[in-house]
Amino acid sequence: METWVLGPLVISQYLLVLFLSAAAGYGVLRLRLRGSGIGRPMGESVQTALLLWVLVWKLSILLWEPQSILDDPVSLLYFNGGEKGVWLASIVSGLYILYAAERRQLDRILYSDSLLLALLGGYAAYAALILLLDPREFGSRLPSVIVVLAAAALWLRYRPGGTLQSPLRRAALLVTAFALVSTVTGHLADRTTGTDAVLAEVGVGLKTGQLAPDFELGTLGGESVKLSSYRGRTVIVNFWATWCPPCRTEMPHMQAYHAAQPEGGPLILAVNATSTEVSEPVVSSWSETWKLTFPVPLDKEGKVTELFGIHSYPTTYVIDKDGIIRYKQAGPMTFEMLEDAAAKAE
Repeated sequence: METWVLGPLVISQYLLVLFLSAAAGYGVLRLRLRGSGIGRPMGESVQTALLLWVLVWKLSILLWEPQSILDDPVSLLYFNGGEKGVWLASIVSGLYILYAAERRQLDRILYSDSLLLALLGGYAAYAALILLLDPREFGSRLPSVIVVLAAAALWLRYRPGGTLQSPLRRAALLVTAFALVSTVTGHLADRTTGTDAVLAEVGVGLKTGQLAPDFELGTLGGESVKLSSYRGRTVIVNFWATWCPPCRTEMPHMQAYHAAQPEGGPLILAVNATSTEVSEPVVSSWSETWKLTFPVPLDKEGKVTELFGIHSYPTTYVIDKDGIIRYKQAGPMTFEMLEDAAAKAE
């Protein structure tokens, strides 16, 4: 997903969707437990679990990339555990919720029913938000979203039975219905994609799926690079500046990623916002400090930065072998994030 830039703030669409989905799930939980005796203690447990999730997700990068954090502790401000951190945080939070239920001796049937319904409500919100952000998926995703929303509404209407079989049976029926609808709509969507999808991508622009604007700049090494000359190869265009703290945190990851690529693999073009720098020798000094081995084009007049609509640094575009933008992000990226982003261009 893309990011929104509001002044100095960089907001990830994905993180915003997760936050809103969690809020929706919590709201459904409160509705389910309204008037019950476990509403308050369970609500407190879930709130603590959410805070624990954020903490584990943020700090889990210490497990995946400890050396980079030790080398630059400030990078904790900019990075998180990524997808692996999401899974770890979810497992830890889930275990905490089970522990809290046992410790407070809550009604297991109502507790389980409410949690399953909250997860369903949160996923319904997530699926609907994803659909709104990417209208191209309406044909394949809309029926599944309708099934989930309808299931959440019906589940909320009925109270749990006297055993755990009731909520578990509902969950099993929902999973079966969801899988069936997803399979059918997926096959139908495959039949309608192809030429139409390719035509939708035609046109130069800055959105995912559009042809990236071409540019030509001189580099620190005195050479000239032109974006279109790299057709047939994935290109990661990174916009940065030496005065930007997140850029200085990110650049070692860029170099490590570049060094790990085979010949002909994804190429990094680190476009420096030279028009905003004190001097060109400052850029050269930082590049030597990081031992950069990929091209560093110099945007001395700021025209390329303006062409790509850069409002914050660093900002990265991933462009596939046909020159199509497949991913873009405002904010620093780790080695793992670069790998995931480049995979979107394959």
